[in-house]
Amino acid sequence: MQLTKGMPSALVGAWGGDTLPPAPFAQEIYLTHFPIAGAYYVEGWGDLVKDMRAGDMLNLLREPENEHDTYAIKVVDAAQKKLGYMPRRMNHIPARLMDAGKLLYVKITQVDADDLVMELDLFLRE
Repeated sequence: MQLTKGMPSALVGAWGGDTLPPAPFAQEIYLTHFPIAGAYYVEGWGDLVKDMRAGDMLNLLREPENEHDTYAIKVVDAAQKKLGYMPRRMNHIPARLMDAGKLLYVKITQVDADDLVMELDLFLRE
């Protein structure tokens, strides 16, 4: 399917009609701050995060099949290894945004491998 409907012809020609051009005004929008939940239950968590630093970006994955929380959002590293979850008390709106196709991600603001502490800032890429 070509994504050319409504696009100026100059853009269609420049991009071949198969993909949308990069968004020239894309920006990250800060949404909130939260502590990671469930680190205690992740085997080897300290080893997974020992080299992580403030400013590192992590990915979020929706987990609608989670038996404890249908709005669950898992925090994973670059290798898709689970580090924990966004706290249940604040995941409803971000889960709905992700379900609607919005790109959400987090950046580490604080990490302590020994004390199982990780603080994260949540961003929307728009």
